[in-house]
Amino acid sequence: EYGLYTYDEFVEEVFELPLVMFEAFNGQYMKVAIGKGLITVERLTELFARYGELF
Repeated sequence: EYGLYTYDEFVEEVFELPLVMFEAFNGQYMKVAIGKGLITVERLTELFARYGELF
């Protein structure tokens, strides 16, 4: 029903970030989490901003 994100889809639809961050955050599964309302794009943006400095 929800499917998984590819890196290209994620960057296009959600947030532009390096591939290494996409992999570290298991970005492919974020489509399911967003679709089920477990996390919002806004919250993901906050997390990427906070932890992006580590990459």
